[in-house]
Amino acid sequence: MVIMKFCAYSYRSSVLCFLLLFTFFLACQTNQDNLTLSSSFEDHILKGNSYTDAGDYQNATLEYTKAIDENPNNALAYFSRGAVYHIKEKYEEAISDYTKAIEIDPSLIVAYHNRSNAYKQVGLLDKAEADITKVQELNKLLEDAKKRSDGPK
Repeated sequence: MVIMKFCAYSYRSSVLCFLLLFTFFLACQTNQDNLTLSSSFEDHILKGNSYTDAGDYQNATLEYTKAIDENPNNALAYFSRGAVYHIKEKYEEAISDYTKAIEIDPSLIVAYHNRSNAYKQVGLLDKAEADITKVQELNKLLEDAKKRSDGPK
């Protein structure tokens, strides 16, 4: 409930909301045999999240960068740092991190969404539209998969 109220306030809040929801989603996932995170990596992500929540974007950026240094193949770390850059209106850096997150995990819908918003901020409307189209395609795939898993009614 608190997250939903938080998401309703402003564009910056929506970026933070996506970060919080995405982190929550990843934390709730189970049966991830191929995901082995060191406690140090997790600590950096959690510290980065805490700093982000507190509005201390400089320290949040440092923590997410430390997480990237520890595990450069983790989309969450790039996405999270990109979200902080986005909040700080460092759109080129945000685009770069969102792009890296997408390269690591091409199914990461929220990275396409946020990158689209960053593209809009720098006037790259064609690229923004392409990302929104990708978001719609991925959402459609998720809906279709959910319908198949639910089976006929």
